[in-house]
Amino acid sequence: MKSIEKTKCCGCTACQHACPHNAIKMKEDEQGFKYPEIDALRCNHCGLCREICPFTILKKSVTPHYQVYAARHKSEEVLEHSSSGGMFTAFSDYVLNKEGIVYGCGYDSDFRLVYRRAADRSSRDSLCGSKYVQSDLGDCYVQIKKDLKDGKHVCFIGTPCQCAGLQSFLTGADTSRLVTIALICHGVPSPKLFREYLEYCNGKRKAKIINYSNFPHPKPDKIP
Repeated sequence: MKSIEKTKCCGCTACQHACPHNAIKMKEDEQGFKYPEIDALRCNHCGLCREICPFTILKKSVTPHYQVYAARHKSEEVLEHSSSGGMFTAFSDYVLNKEGIVYGCGYDSDFRLVYRRAADRSSRDSLCGSKYVQSDLGDCYVQIKKDLKDGKHVCFIGTPCQCAGLQSFLTGADTSRLVTIALICHGVPSPKLFREYLEYCNGKRKAKIINYSNFPHPKPDKIP
């Protein structure tokens, strides 16, 4: 892990939270992306971080190809506040109906994109919509593991790398109640770049931004 190439790390935090000695921290580089940094005084060279890394255990899928479906939510109200046909709402409703927990990301008061835990529809709705910035997972992997251990159903939405990191972190755990939703991802922009853009906008307008949306939400076509 000390010599891992940046091209072989997605910053999923699986190694950080799997380390039994708390020897790994995620540190931001000059471009604003976070990568694991090992504390040599804490590390006992157990190798668990390598074993848990989704990039090092990546194997060619032997899963048969399934039929692909295109879908969108039936509710016009849901579609108006969605960017992917409202499918996150549909899947997470399935979990919430089982008194489960939903994990997704949203902006905090400083416009940092952070993961949140939602146990009801109101909290879940704040996680809807696409956000084109790398998110901070915090300790949500640890929270998810605890929720699953407590017998709860869990829905997690994130990039394919984040979903792979979660599945790897949960190796050995019962994931039968876990639903993961992997976004189609072309890479994530830097949080540092986004912060600098917001600072530029604040300075240009001489006013603090109080809300942010990636795109306007046009009213969807009427659904037959």
